[in-house]
Amino acid sequence: MLIPPQLPFPAVVRPYVGRFAPSPTGALHAGSLVAALASYLDAQAHQGQWLVRIEDVDQTRTVPGAAESMVAQLQAFGMEADGEIVWQSRRDDLYAVAFDKLQEHVFACGCTRSEIADSISGSVAGSVTDAAGMATAAAIY
Repeated sequence: MLIPPQLPFPAVVRPYVGRFAPSPTGALHAGSLVAALASYLDAQAHQGQWLVRIEDVDQTRTVPGAAESMVAQLQAFGMEADGEIVWQSRRDDLYAVAFDKLQEHVFACGCTRSEIADSISGSVAGSVTDAAGMATAAAIY
């Protein structure tokens, strides 16, 4: 019998979320159907959600109508998404907002990889700027 470890803090229990994320580059093939079914059944077994995300960002390979056909095939096999189907190509605005937030934390760094490794290990005390006056990663670690 497996006994769970005692944690020094309360465990955070999050609801289970499974997903299927096909690329609409053609018809739904047997391998993708097996992957969809496995993730769907896993979500059901954990009383969780099953989500579908269409990976349609590679417009050069996307076949018109393939995504809709895939969704219809999944539904024909009884697999209904537990939320709105997400289309990656329609999320550019969300990604732009996230990118803008991340840019607030980005800085140029003139450190070499070995200087960063040394600063992380604590073998070298890092300065806030390098010789050119650029912020250094060593200052963060």
